[in-house]
Amino acid sequence: MICNTLYYYRVRAFRAGDGQFSSYSNTVNALTVGCPPTPLAPPNGHATTDRTPTFSWGAVPGAAQYRLQVDDHADFTSPVIKHHQVGTTHTPSTNLADASYSWRVQASVGSVWARGVKSGPDG
Repeated sequence: MICNTLYYYRVRAFRAGDGQFSSYSNTVNALTVGCPPTPLAPPNGHATTDRTPTFSWGAVPGAAQYRLQVDDHADFTSPVIKHHQVGTTHTPSTNLADASYSWRVQASVGSVWARGVKSGPDG
């Protein structure tokens, strides 16, 4: 499905016992949520000695803001960075500890947060 797109659909049932189909339902519609931002840097699996790497991602049309999370746990249970902002880059103001990190970013389009794509050792 394409992000931010209105789709129309209808359904009908199939009875396996006699091979008959029901009538179609009324047509309904659904709007898909905004596209997630694409992580650009640091790239997935990238090793660096930079303790304040710049995180960057692709812009999402109509995004009001972005939410960045950086964590040394792939399940993001204890993010070391939780940051909301308007722009598409962020550089930590303090050094990150020497560890492997995963990061993800989400975009806010209207009242919906598009799920972020994860980048990291197992991303």
